[in-house]
Amino acid sequence: MADIIHLWHAEHAKFMHLLDHLADRIGRIVAGEDEHLGVVCDIVAYLHHYGERAHHPREDIGFARLAGVDPAFASVVDLLRREHAAIHDAGEQLVAELDRLASGNAVVTRETLARRARHYLELQRAHLDREEREIIPHIADRFGLADWRAVQDEIHDKVDARLPPDLLPRFRQLSREISVELAIVQEAV
Repeated sequence: MADIIHLWHAEHAKFMHLLDHLADRIGRIVAGEDEHLGVVCDIVAYLHHYGERAHHPREDIGFARLAGVDPAFASVVDLLRREHAAIHDAGEQLVAELDRLASGNAVVTRETLARRARHYLELQRAHLDREEREIIPHIADRFGLADWRAVQDEIHDKVDARLPPDLLPRFRQLSREISVELAIVQEAV
């Protein structure tokens, strides 16, 4: 069931791309080169909501299975769960703050926004790196067919990866905006 591993790798690559884009946008906002928070809000909202609804629950199932198969990894799996919780908290706070800023209901200095965004970026990047280096390769080596079937069945039974319908237009627009920006950057190169 390497398709789960491929899915995790693909999602991690997409997340890293979005995190890079977020870091670039935050840098431009802090430098006073860009005052538009819309794309920043949408990136953080997507990472937060998709991570919470789909990505982290699927990983938690696989990681719990790993701790059962190889108890030596129980402490690492517990650390990953705590990191998921920390990412959730930081993401929720950042989403709420960005939405308030974008709607004009809050005033936050650029430096404060940058500090909070950097904290979120650091949490996400360190977490993704740990999973890619320490966990996924070990799962790939350690799981047998029965483990993959059990993980797939539990994911199917417990994880609803659908995003809230009210957020879908926002995320479709984000995808279009990033695609346009990438096309402009590629033309310039």
